[in-house]
Amino acid sequence: MPADTLDGELLRALLDESSLPRAVRGVASNLVVLLAHTLSEVPSQEIKLSPPAYFRSALGSSSSERGSAKALKFSAPTRVYMAGSAASGGCLWTSPGAGCTVVDVAVEMPGDYFQEKDYLDHRYHAKRLTYLHALQQHLSHTAWVASAELSSHHADIRKQCLLIKAKKASDATVCLRMLLTAPANAFPVARLQLDKANLRHLDGGDGGRLPSPHYNQSILEDMFYDEHAKYLRDAAATAEYLEDACVLLKVWAGRRGLLGAPDGFNGFVLSM
Repeated sequence: MPADTLDGELLRALLDESSLPRAVRGVASNLVVLLAHTLSEVPSQEIKLSPPAYFRSALGSSSSERGSAKALKFSAPTRVYMAGSAASGGCLWTSPGAGCTVVDVAVEMPGDYFQEKDYLDHRYHAKRLTYLHALQQHLSHTAWVASAELSSHHADIRKQCLLIKAKKASDATVCLRMLLTAPANAFPVARLQLDKANLRHLDGGDGGRLPSPHYNQSILEDMFYDEHAKYLRDAAATAEYLEDACVLLKVWAGRRGLLGAPDGFNGFVLSM
């Protein structure tokens, strides 16, 4: 960004203070490589689907009882890669409310982990959480991991993620936020359009179901995570000052309490 004016100099100083330094980028990249290697060693196994209480009403009592005893075939993730602003540019050095650099890591679940109609009635979300618990258990016994804690992503209790911190002191400034994604062909996109009804408890009163646009979007978000990430990477490669603009926009939103708030924005939406 040009700094031949006072405003330009002030903006450059703000960017230098807020942008992710190259050294921290290197630490983050090394941790992502280490995480990918660790997750590739998770053995295939059978895991029990045990939906938490907030899913049981949506799944139904009979489904919940069957699900609590149902065994799922778990296998290691198909892909693990750095995502978000750390990959495309525009990552803040210190994430608001975190006190450290938060780096998003996308972890794609295998397509054969799901069945054809798992997009209905929170089945996808229940299986997603079960998969996440299996990864958390493995990471908790890994030598380099100091902690692997569950957190709700964008304040959505259905879409939990893992916050992973390393034991090594030089790596402690970086927190990996592990986000589970699904293959783009996991479910028919036509069944997840805004006007489709995929939740049994949304009774329209005439025997039919009401549309479930927010629910549908929560699944599509996981299926097209990689496509959106590629869009941002391609945009950053062609737009000269996109990274600087994203950093400044996030600083502005963070100082006004809009970044990460339940009714506010997140860094991904601002960057898009």
